[in-house]
Amino acid sequence: MIDGVNDKISGAHSELVLKVYGRDLAEARRIATQIVDTLDHVAGSADVSIDQESPLPQLQLHVNRETAARFGINVADIAQLVEVAIGGRAIAQVFLGERRYDIVVRLTESARSTPDQIGDLTVQSASGARIPLAQLATIDVRAGESTITRETNRRHLTVKLSIRGRDLSSFLADAKDQIEQHVSYDHNLYELVWGGQFDVARSGAPTVVEVSASHTFELGGKRRNRIAAAERAVTGAKDDLEDSLRTLRGQAADAFVDALSARLVMASKQRTLDNLTKLVEKNEDRHRAGDIGDLPVTQARVEAGRFRGDLLVAQSEVRNAELGLGGFTGSAQIITPRGDLQALSPRPFEATALIEGAKAHRPDVRSARAAVDQGRAKRDLAVSNRQIDLTVGLGYAHSFEASGSYAVIAPTPATDTISATLSVPIPLARRLYRGELDAAIAAQGQAETQLRAAELKAEVEVRQALARYQATVDRLELYTGGILTDADKVLASTTYNYVRGGATLLEVLEAQRTVDDVYLAYYQALTDHAHALIAVEQAAGIWDLKL
Repeated sequence: MIDGVNDKISGAHSELVLKVYGRDLAEARRIATQIVDTLDHVAGSADVSIDQESPLPQLQLHVNRETAARFGINVADIAQLVEVAIGGRAIAQVFLGERRYDIVVRLTESARSTPDQIGDLTVQSASGARIPLAQLATIDVRAGESTITRETNRRHLTVKLSIRGRDLSSFLADAKDQIEQHVSYDHNLYELVWGGQFDVARSGAPTVVEVSASHTFELGGKRRNRIAAAERAVTGAKDDLEDSLRTLRGQAADAFVDALSARLVMASKQRTLDNLTKLVEKNEDRHRAGDIGDLPVTQARVEAGRFRGDLLVAQSEVRNAELGLGGFTGSAQIITPRGDLQALSPRPFEATALIEGAKAHRPDVRSARAAVDQGRAKRDLAVSNRQIDLTVGLGYAHSFEASGSYAVIAPTPATDTISATLSVPIPLARRLYRGELDAAIAAQGQAETQLRAAELKAEVEVRQALARYQATVDRLELYTGGILTDADKVLASTTYNYVRGGATLLEVLEAQRTVDDVYLAYYQALTDHAHALIAVEQAAGIWDLKL
């Protein structure tokens, strides 16, 4: 309470203050510092200090208006960039009970901690180019006042102090004399004014202490409707987050399938290379025996070398795919997938059930449905805002008895006053909030349209995904129906005949290429089948896939 009285008297938590008025705050602080040093040596002084905080480092940005004009950039655009990126801007509010909190967006500390990082921020010019802020303004860090106080439209610093073991009048006389001798300043530009209990002692005017409290009673269910709208907004935000996770899960699953596919292709290339290596060894044996000439041996070596190059490419694709998997786990390590695309059997789906499930469970559709519910809650809030509110207030005031010369001129006794108020607004709310209600109704209609669009999108995506999936199933059945076995038989028979002289080397190489192409096509069909299955589950808003 004592601090409150001192604040009312002098603007500081102190019995006595000396205010230094002047425009140049740096010079005013120098004068105030000299005053503190001087008053410290005056008998009876205690707790002498400057009320305002010391200068702090400040980021100062000076815009080069000519350079900004050449790029067609307004100073307001630069100010907005600095405000949002460094200071932050509120983009929404979160309600927790009766309290509301701003959601503020701004750059992270690591992206705005130095002038160079701030200078790297870009502003869009009239031509669409992104211009670094460092080209448009001078950015540096200088010390400056963290708080600028004014009184009667004049800047000032406040030296505060207390008196111990000495009367006020003699202390003031001594302090004024010491300041006049030891503090140098321009009397035309700067003014020293004493305040605090000095003013009270000089006048003796009565002091009034007031305490009041008020509460507004909201009628018409405003608070309930605000909470309902906030809860719907939170539900929609959670659904949006889940939809992002759904997309990320599908991308990770596709990357996992690609990694498994890359390993299948690499294994196929390795198998072909092994077959060709054995063929080269057989040709070398036959060449040494005089059964064939140099050309078949050389041709087999060339073909083996070509597949060795293909194998190196396949190995590189495996490494890249497995490095990509690491990105989904937040690391740069290679992750070897464990799974078998050939074990992923075709599954029967019923379109109607999938569509109904997508409309009910897909996060993006649920988010659109939450937006409709939020629109209804905001409409109800707009309706309740048209109801008037009542404000009840209670106050207490104590006036101290006048003293000194003031008591002689206008004697005033101590008094206590209790007051109560009831505020009822003029009943114009129905007209004032009509625009808010119209906007809420329009927003609800828009949300309902977006919900229908989201449900239609989900249905179309399910039907498209099912069509693609069925096509991959049909294609996969071509290979599992005997094509692979037939290709292997042709290669084995051709190789057998070649060893016994019943087939040419070209026929063996052609059979090997055919087997390689058939298996690669089969592996691609497996990959497409897995991707299509992932797409179906993504579109339907389900996830029970195990690879």
